[in-house]
Amino acid sequence: IHNHNKMAVKQNNGYSFTFKKTVVKKLSQPGFNESDSEDDEFTLASKRACFRLQLEDRQMKSKRLKEEGSILAEAGRYWEAVSKWNEAIEINPESAVLYEMKSQALLELDQVFPAVKAAQKAVELNPIWPEGRQTLGRAQLGLGELDMALRNFEKALHLDPSNTELRNDDLQWTWELKQKRKEISKQ
Repeated sequence: IHNHNKMAVKQNNGYSFTFKKTVVKKLSQPGFNESDSEDDEFTLASKRACFRLQLEDRQMKSKRLKEEGSILAEAGRYWEAVSKWNEAIEINPESAVLYEMKSQALLELDQVFPAVKAAQKAVELNPIWPEGRQTLGRAQLGLGELDMALRNFEKALHLDPSNTELRNDDLQWTWELKQKRKEISKQ
């Protein structure tokens, strides 16, 4: 091996490569662009590996923030939970779960409009996830939008027919509210 940026160590019919500090330093420089470089194949592979590690670190941080938010929410510390989930969303903006959890906490804080917005984003990211639809329906109930809530509860039940809480609580309560509203409007 003739590259001064790597050493090969024979292991189990293959080679394991270790990096000199200069290679790692170069690869971790901010603003490094693979296409601007005339490096050899090994260095390009190293750059890709460093990038994958950075992504993994971000995913782990997002997961940690999600879990911290869950612990805070369970303790009734909803604003702090929302803050943790907002941080996680910055890292992982395509997570429907984070938006759905945020919506639930916002509902607990009587922040109905932001809760609807977060739940809508969860449904937008994963339209076939029953829990997202259920949370959106609950947020819409908070706005008094019975028909919209009913529609989302029915879609959620269609996606998860075994959800007895959805059937017996959310859907049933919404139908009862709708009937009461109808009776009041007749008077």
